[in-house]
Amino acid sequence: MSTSLYKRMITIHSVPLPLILLTAGISAGLVATFWLGWAIWQVALLVVFAWLPLFFLKTASIQRQYGWLAFFFILVVTQGAHVLEHVAQMVQIHLLGLSGIQAGGILGMLNIEWVHFTWNSWVLICAVLLVFLFPKNPWLWVLLVISLVLIIAYLYQIRRLPVSDEILSPARSQYITGT
Repeated sequence: MSTSLYKRMITIHSVPLPLILLTAGISAGLVATFWLGWAIWQVALLVVFAWLPLFFLKTASIQRQYGWLAFFFILVVTQGAHVLEHVAQMVQIHLLGLSGIQAGGILGMLNIEWVHFTWNSWVLICAVLLVFLFPKNPWLWVLLVISLVLIIAYLYQIRRLPVSDEILSPARSQYITGT
């Protein structure tokens, strides 16, 4: 492998390595606040806020270089965070033996149908825009179909929910207070 190809593969465009290392160090320090009694969602939000400047720098760099591909980058990063939330739930269920509301993931207070519907609406909007911009990409058409199916499913579920079921209940308040 040539040196230039290697450098291109490991280079993070427009984001200096010291800034990445500084952000990673800050994140590690913030994770330590969990042992000080902070709720896990509070720690997670602080870590996300620590990475936001790098995310914006990278998104702007991609936008300057590739245009609309930056929008796809935002979708991939946010979907990746969504998957990590589900991984946290699976760890809580299968490794920690938690169940029900206790296995809500990192941001368990957001594990309600309206949030799922809003999330899938975001994905559908992204899919429609990307299919419009890149109509020859078959994977975007697959994403569009799956997004439509999920939106229809969530609309059906939301329609069947009692009105009071989606309001923050006392059981969900434990995520806000950390108790």
